[in-house]
Parts: sequence; structure tokens; C-alpha cells
Amino acid sequence: MVPTSETPLRRMDSSDGALVERTSTIDHRRRLRSEAQRHRIRRRLMTLGLVLIPIIAAGAYLIFLAVPQFQAEARFSVQAAQLSAAPTTGSTMSSLLSQGNGAASAAAGFVDGWAVLDFLNSRDCMQQLDQKIGLEKYLPKSPLESLTGSGNSSHSDPYRGYLRMVHASYSMIEQINVLEVDGLSPSDSEAVANGLLAVVQDFVNRMNQEGIKDAIKVSREAVRQAEQKGKAANAEISQWRLQHGNIDPAAEAGMLLNQISELETSLTAAEVNLDNIKAQGNPKHPQLAPAQQQVDALNNRLNQLRSRMSGQGDTLASQLKTYVELTNQQTFADSNLLQARQGYQQAFTNAMALQRYLSIIARPVSETQPSIPNILIVLLLALGSGCCLAGGYNLIQALYRSFRYA
Repeated sequence: MVPTSETPLRRMDSSDGALVERTSTIDHRRRLRSEAQRHRIRRRLMTLGLVLIPIIAAGAYLIFLAVPQFQAEARFSVQAAQLSAAPTTGSTMSSLLSQGNGAASAAAGFVDGWAVLDFLNSRDCMQQLDQKIGLEKYLPKSPLESLTGSGNSSHSDPYRGYLRMVHASYSMIEQINVLEVDGLSPSDSEAVANGLLAVVQDFVNRMNQEGIKDAIKVSREAVRQAEQKGKAANAEISQWRLQHGNIDPAAEAGMLLNQISELETSLTAAEVNLDNIKAQGNPKHPQLAPAQQQVDALNNRLNQLRSRMSGQGDTLASQLKTYVELTNQQTFADSNLLQARQGYQQAFTNAMALQRYLSIIARPVSETQPSIPNILIVLLLALGSGCCLAGGYNLIQALYRSFRYA
């Protein structure tokens, strides 16, 4: 082949084209790497932003919205005194606050603890606490109210604010009630906790009064009926005495028997004297007529007394029969009244022994540092939420790329 002048030029053009092609490939790869790097930077910034947004929101909440609250905790239990002796039949106390030994005592403790817990979570307890200490000034504001600057939550729903502030629980194993109160200041939480303890004490006292009333109700009714029967028996005796004009026929009968005995003795002596005069055989004896008159008088008097005692009509014997019946009725009524009063006293003693009392284990002492909000927990929750958001975002991006280039 004969070289020409065009051959070097053609070689030069081909080498320049390869160089240009290699240069464009390098530039393209550089642009792809730069674009991939920018994409990775944007994705990392997006991930970092998703992590930081909840943390920033939590910080803003802690700084501008969260209201520091101080917690005061109190522990108490409702206990009952033990009986020194077994109660008599029918004198046991049937009430909400019951008493027992062993398993019965444990069951009674459950009843008392749950009763106090339900009372603490009721509107009745809130109203009594409001009447005692003025609850409205202690109620915390919700975050929305703190943000808008509106009035206290007690204006809209005080019970909701009360439940946000007061947390009560009951330990069935230890039979102890735990009361936790969150206040805007240590003094507020202690004041509300002490007020709640006073309200619970009033609640236990009311339960004691109702239990005593139920326990002695039957005994009190028995005493009332026995008193009525005793009054009726006394009224019948008084009416009988007014009707017959005799205070005590038994005493009068004893007096008449004594008189009859004396008259019989005198009559015996008079008859002996009369027989001695007649034995002299002198019908004109000067003492014969007086002796006969004395014997006749004594006989007449004896007949009168005996007729008064047990003759016909309204005699002392018939009066004594009805009077003894009335006195027996009165004695029976008095005996029943005495037994009823003794039963009432025993029932009252047993009821008093079964009274519940509030035993305070730990009085409310507030924390020096606010327990709400817990800054560490809030920030950890925010960090966890941010990580979850970032992970979800990366997962969606990965799924999108996989579906796009599939």
C-alpha cells in the first residue's frame, strides 16, 4: 500500500474521537457519582430530620407546654379491733365494714380496701374534698389550657382534673391503700393528700355509724317493745288499784290473817272463861252474861273477817287472784325489759369493738423535684419515635427503588 497524505490525518481523527469518547464517559461517571452522593446526603439529612423532629417537638413541649408537678404519696389501711370474747347470738355486725378471723378477716380486708378505693375514685369524694379544702385552686391545667391561657379545668369538668391529679391503688396482698397526688407545688400536693386522708377518715366513721345502727337495730326494737309492755302492765295495775281502792291486797290479806289469828286466840280464851262460869252451875252468875256477850262479839268479828277474806262477791280472795295475775304480768315484763337492755348493751359493746379505724402507714411528703414530666423518658420516647419514622422512611424508599428498577 502506498502511503498518502490522508493516512496520518485519518489516524489522528480516530485517536481524537476515542479520547473524546473516554472523556465523556469519565464525565458521565463523575456526574453519576456526584448525583448519587447528593442523593445519599439528602437521604441522610432526611433521616436525621425525621429523628430530630420528634426530639425538637418534645423539647418545645417541655419548655412551653409542660406544667411541672410534684407528687406526694401516702399509704394507709383500714383496720378493725379484735373482740376479746365471742359475740352472742344475734349480736354480730352485718355491715359493709365486717370483721372476722383468718380467711374471714382477709375477705373483710378486701372489702374495706376496695370500698375505700372506689370512694376515692368517685365524684362524691371529689365534692367532699372541695367542701373541705377548696379543690378548684389546686387542680392542674391541661396542656391545651396552658397553651391557650384559658381558665382552670375545674370550670369545665372538675372531675376530669381530679382524676388527673389523684391516683389511688390497692394492694390485695398487703391490704394497703396507696394514694398519689400530683400538685403544682409541694405544698399543694401535700394539702390535697392530707385533705383526702381526712375525707377517707370521715367515710370510715360514716361506715362505722351505719354498721352500729344496723347491729343494734334489732336489740333497740326489743328494748322498745319491752318498755311498752312494762308500761302497759304498770298502767293495768294502777287502773286496778283505782277501781278497787286497794293499794296492795296481798298486804291487806296478811293483815286480816293476823287479825283472825288474834281473834281466834281471844275467842278460845273467852270460851274457856265462859265454860268455867257455866261449870259453877249458877245461872245468875254476874259474869255469865258478859262472858257470853264477849264470845258472841268475837264470833261475829271472826265471821266478818272471814267473809271479807273468802266470802261471796268482791272479796279479798277474788281481788287477790286478779292482783296476783297483774303483778306476775308486771314482773314478767320487767324481767323481759332487763334482758332486752342487757342484750342491747351487749350488742352495742360488740358493735363498738367491731369498729373500723384508719391506720396511716406513711403520711404524705412531697418530692423536692418535679416528677411530671420526666424529661429523660420524654426525650427517649421522642428519640424512639424519630428512629421509627426514619426507619419507615428508609424502608419505603428501598421498596420504591426495588419496584422501580425491577
